[in-house]
Amino acid sequence: MKKIIYYTFYSEDGSDYYRSAGVFPYIKSKDFELVNLSHIKELGFSNLLGYDAIFIVRPHEEKHLNLIRMAKDCGLKVIIDHDDNPLCLPNHHPLKGFFNASKKNILSAVALADEVWVSTEAIKTAFKLYNRNIHVIPNAHNDYLFKVEDKKPFVFNRVAMWRGGLSHIGDIYEPGVSEKLVELVNRNQDWKFFFLGQRFDWIEMHLTGNNCYRHDGATTIQFYKLMHEYNPCIFFYPLNNNLFNQSKSNCSWLESTYSGAAYFGNKDLPEFDKDCIFDLKLLKEAIEGSHHEGLAKANKESWELICDKYLLSKVNKLRLKRIEKLFEI
Repeated sequence: MKKIIYYTFYSEDGSDYYRSAGVFPYIKSKDFELVNLSHIKELGFSNLLGYDAIFIVRPHEEKHLNLIRMAKDCGLKVIIDHDDNPLCLPNHHPLKGFFNASKKNILSAVALADEVWVSTEAIKTAFKLYNRNIHVIPNAHNDYLFKVEDKKPFVFNRVAMWRGGLSHIGDIYEPGVSEKLVELVNRNQDWKFFFLGQRFDWIEMHLTGNNCYRHDGATTIQFYKLMHEYNPCIFFYPLNNNLFNQSKSNCSWLESTYSGAAYFGNKDLPEFDKDCIFDLKLLKEAIEGSHHEGLAKANKESWELICDKYLLSKVNKLRLKRIEKLFEI
């Protein structure tokens, strides 16, 4: 039986939930065993002995590169995973300087890996000059943890929602976006608007009513539970059309659909160019208009697509096939 380490340098971020420690415990095989060694701060030579492969999430530091080299020296296969494109962060991103300084390490890790897994085609394109063995494994709804039968129905309850962190501040503060959001909230006092995560002081300063609420940052699971509890009928996600957002994955769509919402996003971005997603330009019309039948239809079609292609129980089969291929099992 082959033994594979999975290892993350992070704690409770989106990649942990969607890509590594949050998905591997559900993969069972008679041919290999997956072992989480993330509790060890720094893996050394002795930690690698007896293993056949190592899976590493988003390596970007010199010590991560050294771990990859050491693993290969010990005869281990190396799989690395990326859920964002770290090569083109926008100026407003809080980690831009950090990852700019790490580009050489990131690309060296990609080149050294036996296999690279990414969440979108755009990330694959960004890395394809450095490794020929790159595979798209999309993020998926965890139907083990959040059961399919517990999906919230669409209810036209006049609840609209956004969620995200500091990395999205440039998307919300893009010229014109904040002003339109303020106008939308102020004009529609019969609606409730929820912002989960990042605080936008300028927006809060210009609100005239009491129909806008926010919740501090939380873990991915807590976000999921909050959204599910509030059961919004609309989820809106302004994103700039830049290289970084071109590689964005589908997490917010998965979460909001399960919570019962119709999704409004930037359809110029590949992951949001779906028939079941509304163009963000239609958000005002959807909230202020009188025809809402299309919202329920969009949520229904989104959920059907998720059940067909984006359930973790199905997507993990792709991971299983890749591991089997890596060892020619």
